[in-house]
Amino acid sequence: MPDQQSAGAAGWVGHVLAGHRLDALIGEGGMGVVYRATHLRLGRTVALKVLPPALAADLDYRRRFEREAAIAASLEHPNVVPIYDAGHTDGVLYLSMRFVDGEDLGAVLQREGRLGIEGLCAVLGPVADALDAVHEAGLVHRDVKPGNVLLVRAGRPRGGQVYLCDFGIAKGATAAGSDITSAGQYMGTPQYSSPEQIEGRWVDGRSDQYGLACLAYRCLTGEVPYPRPEMAAVVYAHLAADPPRPSRLRPDLPAAVDAAVARAAAKHPDHRFPTCSAFLDALRAAAHTPVPRPRPRPRPTAPYPTAAPRPMEPAATTRAPGGPTRRIGTEDPAPDDPAPARTLPLPDTAVVSEPGQPEPGQPEPGQPDPAQQAPPGVPAPVDVRAERGTDDHSVTVSWTAGGPQDVEYKVTRLTAEGRRQVVGRTRSTGIVDGAVAPDAPVPVYEVTARLGTTVSPPVGTSTGGPAAEPEPPGGIPAVRHLVVTGPGTLAFEWPPGITEAMVVVRPDRLPETPDDPAATAWKITNMRYELDGGLRLPSSVPLPCHVAVASCRRVDGGLVVAPGFDPSATTTVGS
Repeated sequence: MPDQQSAGAAGWVGHVLAGHRLDALIGEGGMGVVYRATHLRLGRTVALKVLPPALAADLDYRRRFEREAAIAASLEHPNVVPIYDAGHTDGVLYLSMRFVDGEDLGAVLQREGRLGIEGLCAVLGPVADALDAVHEAGLVHRDVKPGNVLLVRAGRPRGGQVYLCDFGIAKGATAAGSDITSAGQYMGTPQYSSPEQIEGRWVDGRSDQYGLACLAYRCLTGEVPYPRPEMAAVVYAHLAADPPRPSRLRPDLPAAVDAAVARAAAKHPDHRFPTCSAFLDALRAAAHTPVPRPRPRPRPTAPYPTAAPRPMEPAATTRAPGGPTRRIGTEDPAPDDPAPARTLPLPDTAVVSEPGQPEPGQPEPGQPDPAQQAPPGVPAPVDVRAERGTDDHSVTVSWTAGGPQDVEYKVTRLTAEGRRQVVGRTRSTGIVDGAVAPDAPVPVYEVTARLGTTVSPPVGTSTGGPAAEPEPPGGIPAVRHLVVTGPGTLAFEWPPGITEAMVVVRPDRLPETPDDPAATAWKITNMRYELDGGLRLPSSVPLPCHVAVASCRRVDGGLVVAPGFDPSATTTVGS
């Protein structure tokens, strides 16, 4: 093989790598180069991705790359590009996959312009299904963008087929700050990256959903969600700007499209849809939502007021029997009266009720108020098992559903240091963990069912790994080892079975108890679903400050806070 630094990517064409003859350069980017190649022994045309030698030099990265490639190769999904082989040779990592004779979505949008809702769903629906399959396998794509969506050319075999490519191989799901990359590249494309990915926090499938929402916005409007001249401004917009609303550039779109995109692109992962397919279902439903015709504004009788305006009084109304309510002193517009060119639509919450009818969201007379009813419990999974394969060294975690509800399961593993790390989330009753070293024992896993904001008690395995720390008699186990990892950023260890915590701050000295009357306290609800041990203090907290963290637990629907702190769960932030 030629030297990559001197010859460049094009200089490799014509050479043989791992039994593949490199026939043509297809494309290149920060995470590798893709060639059209021929597998010499099988005589098959493939796409061969070659990763930078700096990554191949990292032994841990190489092992993880091969494990995640094995998981991805086991995926059986019609919209996932099949992977044939992966390995390392001549100082480089390579990945052999199906050659797709087509073009990426970015080229299609460049040529054809914006898509309608039906066309959007036809293209992104298969992508959403493929992403959900990737997430169920324990991987996260982390680079959903037009260039990673491939469409087979019409007239070719599988013409019209949509493929998701380049998923989870160089960018597998990891805890915050633990991405293995010797080259130091940014993992993802800023225009489509979620806030948690930009901030280096834990990412899961909902981060890919955020990227899918940005891609949907791009398809509908022809622009990225936050067009800014500087990349720093793009990053800041993903962190702080309002969610994108396609109707600002496409007034013909129903408000339901805005609502679906805004939810999928919410800043907080818990505010998004449970799956990517659920997001596409919302867009499909929006396609059949009529766009309300805006009511023309009353025409003024004079160009300017002739006297000081008087305070507005509520207009009297009259109602004919069986007819609509009308304002006295006004005339309804003629049916063929043209609507104004640009009229802001009413907010989604603006609903007019007929007299005598209950307000939207209110119960019928004599019916119980749903808001006053206690949420139903979520049955915990049962018979949680963890087994390592014979040929594939990945660990398969499986369980039995505790009830008929369609719930989301979160799977965590207990590390040797006693911390909990998220493996993934799924709506099936099994998941593959490919991040366990082949020579390591099978860890202890914990599975929690979740329905909305209600979670079940966690259920764990007992096969291999260190035993979970028992709960102290008569109390709630305390959060341990609180440390400062950056300006205003904390990291701490969760005790087993705890999913919520309360952060307590005092400006003068360390808080004595969680209910310290001189302290400022706020609760982090289900924080383990988001950060798994890390927290960035809100900007409203002045530094320096003294911080402590107390465990919380839900008992009969109420929040119970631990009476004290572990001595190690206190620290000072700021100079």
